[in-house]
Amino acid sequence: MNLGAPDFCTAVPVGGIDQRGIVRPYGAGCDLGATEATEPGGRGFKLSATTVDLTWAAGNAATAIHVLRLAVAPAGPTATFGPLPAGATSYTDSTGTGATLYCYLAVPADSGSVLAVSDVLCTQSGLRGGAPAPAGFTVRLDQSETATLTWAPPVGGVDSYVLLVLPGDGSPPTSVPLAPAALTTTYNTGGEVTCFLLFGVRTAPPTPALRICCARSRA
Repeated sequence: MNLGAPDFCTAVPVGGIDQRGIVRPYGAGCDLGATEATEPGGRGFKLSATTVDLTWAAGNAATAIHVLRLAVAPAGPTATFGPLPAGATSYTDSTGTGATLYCYLAVPADSGSVLAVSDVLCTQSGLRGGAPAPAGFTVRLDQSETATLTWAPPVGGVDSYVLLVLPGDGSPPTSVPLAPAALTTTYNTGGEVTCFLLFGVRTAPPTPALRICCARSRA
């Protein structure tokens, strides 16, 4: 990939378009052959539990991106945000209520066809609170079983973090202590739905606060 000569890619008769009409080059350079490699978009789907900010990687095959929100509650609301423009790489949901756990996925599509489905990520923003709450808590899977968690320290810092892992298969919860300087960690979900609660703790006085995110890798 990206091994074609840039001048040949943009000059007549190629003219920056492959045999199917897809714009080329896509990426660092033009791909060899008559067609440019396609990427539907939606990879690297990431959710921030602070304000329900969703981000994902761009692609060149989709004509639109849909974001689907599912409420984890009986008869709960279901919402579809979109179609968003093909080049969209983020969406902020400000319409949910804090008392409901919401799950999100990104769906890149072309004219009437679904091209891919992202990981499923969930959050319940109403559980966060208190000065020690970690800022910008995010989770991403990249279509794997390993969740990557990142966050920023709250103003004033914390004396420690505790990551509580709640497996969706009914296994006992796991408590993982983390150093006060930690800003990222990983966890193998085994492909099961897994919820992560990140506590920031200050010991004087003891005032824990948390963010929550859940994740499941793409089937």
